[in-house]
Amino acid sequence: KKNAHNTYNTHVNINHIMPPSTARRRRKLEEEESTPPSTPPRRGPRSSTAKEERGKGGGNTKLGQIGPPKSPIKRAIKLVRTQLYRPKIPIFSSAFVLAIIFIIAPYVDKTYHKISEEGRVASDLGDVRFDVGKFTVQWQNTEQTLKITHKRAKFCFRQRLCPITETWSSISKRPFLTLASGPIKVHQLIHGHFRIQVLDKLRTTVQTIDSMERKTCEVHYDGRVERKTRTTDVEEEDKDDGGGGVALIEVDSSGSSSSSSSGSGNNGNSQNSNSNVELVECIVIKGTVVKEDAWIDHFVNTFYERRSKMYHALFSDDQESEIELAKQKANAKLRASYSVALASRSDDRIGFTIIWDEIVPGVQRSPRRNRRMVNLNHLILTHAVEKRERVYGLGEQYTSIEHTGRRVPIITGEQGVGRGKQPISATAELLFKGSSGDWWTTYSAIPHYVTSKARSFFLTNYTYSEFDFTEENAISVHVVAPTGIVCGQIIAAIDIPGVLQAYTEYSGRIKPLPEWAMRGVIVGMTGGPSKVRRIEKQLTDGGVKIAGFWLQDWSGFRNTSIGIERVWWNWKLDEDLYTDWHALREEFEKKGTHLATYVNPFLMDSKDHHGDLYRFALENGYFIKNKKGEGYGFVSEPGVTFSLLDLTNPECVRWIENVIVDMLVATKAKAFMADFGEYLPFDATLKSGELPILTHNRYPEDWARIQKRALRRAGLEKTGFFWTRSASLLTPSFTSVQWVGDQLVSWDNRDGIKSALNGILTGGLSGLTLSHSDIGGDTATPGRH
Repeated sequence: KKNAHNTYNTHVNINHIMPPSTARRRRKLEEEESTPPSTPPRRGPRSSTAKEERGKGGGNTKLGQIGPPKSPIKRAIKLVRTQLYRPKIPIFSSAFVLAIIFIIAPYVDKTYHKISEEGRVASDLGDVRFDVGKFTVQWQNTEQTLKITHKRAKFCFRQRLCPITETWSSISKRPFLTLASGPIKVHQLIHGHFRIQVLDKLRTTVQTIDSMERKTCEVHYDGRVERKTRTTDVEEEDKDDGGGGVALIEVDSSGSSSSSSSGSGNNGNSQNSNSNVELVECIVIKGTVVKEDAWIDHFVNTFYERRSKMYHALFSDDQESEIELAKQKANAKLRASYSVALASRSDDRIGFTIIWDEIVPGVQRSPRRNRRMVNLNHLILTHAVEKRERVYGLGEQYTSIEHTGRRVPIITGEQGVGRGKQPISATAELLFKGSSGDWWTTYSAIPHYVTSKARSFFLTNYTYSEFDFTEENAISVHVVAPTGIVCGQIIAAIDIPGVLQAYTEYSGRIKPLPEWAMRGVIVGMTGGPSKVRRIEKQLTDGGVKIAGFWLQDWSGFRNTSIGIERVWWNWKLDEDLYTDWHALREEFEKKGTHLATYVNPFLMDSKDHHGDLYRFALENGYFIKNKKGEGYGFVSEPGVTFSLLDLTNPECVRWIENVIVDMLVATKAKAFMADFGEYLPFDATLKSGELPILTHNRYPEDWARIQKRALRRAGLEKTGFFWTRSASLLTPSFTSVQWVGDQLVSWDNRDGIKSALNGILTGGLSGLTLSHSDIGGDTATPGRH
């Protein structure tokens, strides 16, 4: 202890004379001189005296000894430098490990896909080929590939010289149809914001192609007529009720339609005289999908197989026992039959319908154990693409124009505020969970895409689906179909404009706007007639050409409990606010400026006259209902409650259509906005009995169809128009112009004006060919705008 104390004092005296850095250098030199050159320096055990002194707080860097720095930041930097980036064995360095991960990860991913997802195809068929219209469907047994090719007769002088292009192809020796079973979890965050998670607890791995024949099929439109005259100027009165999913149902030799137990909305009692059914020539492919044994099944089956062999070897004939075991093993697997019907729908479109057994016995793990029934509630359809083939479309996608490398959900909903732009997205999430949106959230999700090679595919179902473009050589379409039927069409064209032309033959085409709508800006505002006249004078004096004024508060407005101004969703003219509405309209019409109003599928609750329509709809059962059978209520903020109209109820549709006609006749407005359409909750009960997951994406289309009929009935089909925010497959048949929704007052590509341009371009490739956005955005940043 005494010697240690003397050394301590010596160090103190040295530090009094020279700076600490000089003292450390001198001490290091003294240690090197005292150590023999041939012997490496060694670190001996520390004395208990030193430990005691260190425990008492003595002998630290303050007195000249080299120790760890006091700052935690400096200590962390020193740790990283000495142990992470300069290890004793270089192979354990973090840089080396990261490099290995980046090199190996792509190969691991490809191997995982091959093992877990790809599966295999089995078929005893030879090469089979059938022509249907200008398409050729062929099965190549050597490559085990199903191909659809198309003849472009438009450029031919002789039929044999027609150029043939590959429109659709499966991947060699890989199933193009996979069925899966698992729960579908719907997360309803806040009103209009949804996130759906499809879990695959079981997935088939083997697909067999058993037969491929030419048949006669019934084309079922499920009450919705596919119009071939949508592109003409003259349309029949009842054609606007058309559109919708097209199902091809095989007709057997007896003349009745044969389909799976799932039902397509029609059964064998359907008559050919029905205006919604027609007979066409089709190609029908039939087969089976099988779930191969998992490792646990292999283990259990091997155990029972050996036990059975021993039993049969002792007590029965060996040959019979082998046959018995083979049958038992084959019957123990999960099997489901399917059929694919293909028929030409036009020169450039071929339609398909896939039907399967949606409820089948599951895997039998032991001979005496009961087999539970499995619901195969979603389908994965896979086809081949080239490695550098790019993908576009899928409705209004705001984040990017090209979707290669992404997995895009098809669900209409609120776009969100910020969509990842900070800090506004984080602020929105703190206030309302889920309100900021995501890169894929959109008002208008359409299950149609087109590639850079002019190949196109779209679903005619309205159910939830996901388009997976993450693989280099394949596109997978995941479709939720609890009824066991999926319909769609494949397009063949020379270029992308040709694809759009063929697609809009099905979806319909937006017509040009009236001439007056293109004379100048349409100003959206609220505040009453005095404010409208003041703004009109300021703009006119500034040289701005005005085509119209969109007065969203024509039905009145209210100040909510949290200070937000809300329009009364009552759809009657508020004569207390607009006391001289008609005088204002006539005054503006002399200048070539027209008025526009606003409507949406909600009705707001109120005890005074603003709640008249709400009470009437509630009494007559026109709202969607909750699980208890009561009206489904929404709450946006304290004191503001409203409900959504059930558009599967024919009486409700007729009533709200009359309300909109009365609005146009009473106000004599030449245009209006048909807002919303994406709020149908997934836990609602509908009048038709349909599942909300099958009809959620159809709601915007049904809402737009009502507006077009009301516009015609009010005599404004040629001179008036309306615009919609949400869209679906056949929305171009009904809407006058599309609106891309609420963006931020910014220039960014997440939720600013660049995202609006992305939405306009991608929506245009899905039939929304006439679209617009707010010039100044919608959501402002407090303190900046």
